[in-house]
Amino acid sequence: MNNLNENDIDNLLSKWYETKQEIALLEKKCDKYKKVAEKVMVNTNKNIINNGIYSLQKKNITKNTISKGDLPIDIWNKFSKNTNYSAFYISKIKK
Repeated sequence: MNNLNENDIDNLLSKWYETKQEIALLEKKCDKYKKVAEKVMVNTNKNIINNGIYSLQKKNITKNTISKGDLPIDIWNKFSKNTNYSAFYISKIKK
């Protein structure tokens, strides 16, 4: 797959873009369902709802974070860790 021709690249980028758009729509749907489920849980005063087939549980999670601006620079330099990773951003070019 290293030797992609122009048609292969066109197909790759088109499919990737379309898939990202589908994911965005599905995430919106999931957010809508989450809001409805949360309302049900608040109204029933429960953190678990089920129907005999599916079980939905809500957990409250706490996460501690700290930012560079919260610390003296020498402490930040001593204890901060760098993580390298690749990120891909696809967008449609406006013509």
